[in-house]
Amino acid sequence: MELTEGAIRLLDSQDWFDQLRDTVSELAWEGADLPQSGLILPVTVCADITHILDYCYDLAELIVRQPRQAVSIFQRLTCQSVAALELLPGVTLKPEQVLVTLRPYNLVCSATSVTEVTGHMIAVSGILLSRTLPEKFVECMRHVCENSYCAEELISVFVPGRPPPGTFTDCTNCGANLREDVGCRRLSEATEGFLVPLEALEAPLKPCKGRFQSVRVVFRGELCRDLHLGGRYRVVGQLVKVSEGSSCRLTLEAASVRPIPLSIYAQPLVCAISPVIETLYHDRRFSPWSFALSLAYVFASGLSPAGTYFRLKLGMLLSLVACGAIRHSRLQPLLAVGPDVGSLVRLLSHGAGLARRCVRHTCPGPLAGRAARPAVGGAARAELEAGSLLLARGGVCLLGDLSKYRREALHTLQKGLEVGSVSVVCPASLSGTGRPESVSMPLLCQPWAVYDCKPTGGTDLNSSLVSDSASLVGTQTNALPRTLTEAFGVVYYTESADDCDDLACDLATCQLLMAAGGGRVDQQLVPDKDLTAFLAAACELSLDLEPDAERLVRRYFVASRRVRTSNVPDVPVAAVSTISGLAHAFAQLSLRDCVTVDDVTMAILLYEESLAACFGYSPLDVSHTPHIREADLDANLGRQNDERMRDFQRRLEEFISEWALL
Repeated sequence: MELTEGAIRLLDSQDWFDQLRDTVSELAWEGADLPQSGLILPVTVCADITHILDYCYDLAELIVRQPRQAVSIFQRLTCQSVAALELLPGVTLKPEQVLVTLRPYNLVCSATSVTEVTGHMIAVSGILLSRTLPEKFVECMRHVCENSYCAEELISVFVPGRPPPGTFTDCTNCGANLREDVGCRRLSEATEGFLVPLEALEAPLKPCKGRFQSVRVVFRGELCRDLHLGGRYRVVGQLVKVSEGSSCRLTLEAASVRPIPLSIYAQPLVCAISPVIETLYHDRRFSPWSFALSLAYVFASGLSPAGTYFRLKLGMLLSLVACGAIRHSRLQPLLAVGPDVGSLVRLLSHGAGLARRCVRHTCPGPLAGRAARPAVGGAARAELEAGSLLLARGGVCLLGDLSKYRREALHTLQKGLEVGSVSVVCPASLSGTGRPESVSMPLLCQPWAVYDCKPTGGTDLNSSLVSDSASLVGTQTNALPRTLTEAFGVVYYTESADDCDDLACDLATCQLLMAAGGGRVDQQLVPDKDLTAFLAAACELSLDLEPDAERLVRRYFVASRRVRTSNVPDVPVAAVSTISGLAHAFAQLSLRDCVTVDDVTMAILLYEESLAACFGYSPLDVSHTPHIREADLDANLGRQNDERMRDFQRRLEEFISEWALL
């Protein structure tokens, strides 16, 4: 009686009886021409285990340890509810005619052996590494006797841990043949996937040691929807044994699937700001730009001297703080171009270690994904394996030197950045349908890459770096394809350190100390631990674009499109989203309440510097500044920089007034 009362209280707390009335009315309307005796009623019961523990411990224990018995209780209650509410007049509904889908969640399980939890509900959190293409299976079916005088009928319903309902041949009452009532057959979709623990890919500042065991999970019905490779999920399901010939394997039959939000990794902003960052913030409050620029100046000071790769470090911080926005319009891919590829790769590797998730792409592995035949039995259709871009969801994907990539891989990356999604193609031989299939998934990571662009002897580094076609137009031996620069939006050009003796000396000294100290120099002005916590909290800031700021972005875009001549490529259409994303990230890094005109001004300056570095021309008379000296701190971080930014704002308004319509 206590279990029944607890089950009724659970159903009443979620308005289940009203949902049952709607389900029965819809089912009766759709199957009005079917015999009511063959009716199969599907119902879903959501069970919050932590809430049930407050009023009925036995029911919570039964759902977790004996889910089949819990299903039988809900089947009986469904039949009694249909009869009491007179939802099906003149029909006596049997418990086996009720298809109960149990969705438990908020389940916390203690670590026990596999043999002890087999058949129980357990909770698993992890990252989806691969999944098979969906295939059909029978949820329920009905067989009736061929003899008209025999009223025997058999209704079989799918039960987790058992094979799907099969075909019956003989009637248990009269021995005659049974035939299936095709109108009562209910089909659904199922897919298998592998989950790996979160720690396998999400351990900032901690090297991954050892190996991680993946878990095979079967998703059925509505749980197959919105499953993305590389996504974080918390799965509650029943651990069952599946026989395969002479052997058997353990599989988790998913009962409920919930995505894990990124916000659980971040501390409140007040707790995430260390004393060092707080002091810097209060010291730079006089300026709308100085705090974020100062963070870029001190960032990775133990890897490269403060001031070197200044603009690139700022771009890395903006890309890291944009990791929390799971939208394509807010992603900030990063491309560093220069001859010193080794230093750039080390710097990007260090910065990617501060992200919530970091995946390093290796050439043998797939960039987007690939289809393969399942290595272990089970699904007959192809298994889609996540590539580096999908595994880095919500984090950074280190791509290395793009100048060494093949054309096909560059095309995949370029298309993914342009449309905001990547496609995994399954050939006809593996699809199971006889025709190729393509599965598209959103691109929700920050691709970081370098490009080895070595200058020829005696040429100017400030000349054009971009090639419009296979014949190189610029003065570089390995010019960037224009389509690649447009896909990344902003390109951070780092000139050779040989052009500045002071910076070259500092960088060489730092590299010697790194070699002597095992790869690091313990002279960081802001510890990586403090910066990681700050960036994770800043990612969660939800900011809106002020009307004046949005108007400035659009007017600048119109003016830039009109002023470009035939000798200089047009500003791409994606420039609006690129500048808006930069401004949004700069406002988050500056801890603002909204995206202001000052943030858009800095974003436009960075965009113009990228254009000036790539094409050697800027209508706003902007030149790129990849490095700064310690003697020029006030001109780049202090009040002189504010005056320079205000002067740039004035020139920007004059430029817009001349070339853009109001």
